[in-house]
Amino acid sequence: MKIQKVLVVGANTLGLIEALWLKEKGYKVTLLDISVNKINLLNKGFHFNSLSNDKSIEKFNEYHLDISFTNALSVLSCDFDMIFLCEPTIIDGKFNYRYFDDMLNHIIKKVEYRSRIIIRNIVELEKIELIDKKISENKNIQGIIYLPLQDYDKIYEEIFNPNRIVVGINSDIDHFLVSILYRDFIEENIEITYTNPISAESISFINSYKRYLQEIYKKTILKLMISHNINYDDIENYVGTLTLDDLNEYQKACLKIYE
Repeated sequence: MKIQKVLVVGANTLGLIEALWLKEKGYKVTLLDISVNKINLLNKGFHFNSLSNDKSIEKFNEYHLDISFTNALSVLSCDFDMIFLCEPTIIDGKFNYRYFDDMLNHIIKKVEYRSRIIIRNIVELEKIELIDKKISENKNIQGIIYLPLQDYDKIYEEIFNPNRIVVGINSDIDHFLVSILYRDFIEENIEITYTNPISAESISFINSYKRYLQEIYKKTILKLMISHNINYDDIENYVGTLTLDDLNEYQKACLKIYE
């Protein structure tokens, strides 16, 4: 089993840097965004201020001519091995799936090739079941892998030079495909944690919002941790023991402080 052709959906900072990394790794990359203006600018060699990191701009100048940029939804029916869904899930500090759901629906309706979907943004835990249910409507979609970043303030570093990768998978085949995708990181002994989707999203959320944890600990999470006899230092090890309602409460508390 090989990964050769990949589609990145969403010409935002995350999607653009993801496409650049995939191109550097030798894959044939297409980036899809429904915005005609964004695609026109990308095809002309402009990144419309999505890239502020000097290294990411350098990568863009090096690889953008080798990436196919398009706003044509018909490309979803092409023979991509993986589709990286990078549309935002948090807008103005709140979960907002307007763009994410819109593109996910297009993917489900149009994919005709045996592809896997990769979710790159954080999603609420109850959303995972809804996504999985939607994906099951299209038998051509072979599975879904959750690959949330651990720090969304450092997207370039998280994609090109991660300290840790957390993967939410449901099958051994998904495990194998991720090992192919990240074979260079595995050789470099980068820590890769394979777990279930709920734990992967929970760990990512905790790591992404750890700068707010002190306040959250005082106001909300203290009671939660005491009730479960959980020490903050060990929370990642115990995240699987929390109920779905507990973890959703945690996410909401994080976002409340984030606002």
